[in-house]
Amino acid sequence: MLLSPPREAKTKEIRLIDLLEELGLAGDVREGKLIVLLNGRAVAKKKLGKVVVGEKDTLALLRPVMGG
Repeated sequence: MLLSPPREAKTKEIRLIDLLEELGLAGDVREGKLIVLLNGRAVAKKKLGKVVVGEKDTLALLRPVMGG
């Protein structure tokens, strides 16, 4: 009987809102002062608690600029 090789530990995952709270940026995102991009796509404010970020995901925070 062959056994499968031992599985590696699951990658660390965290909800996006929890990560932003740890960084102290959740308030700015909720107020619209920052825009969150996850893997090149904007994340809606109402989806922050449902989105899970993994180790291989790319996260970018943009500060919108007004005026010219």
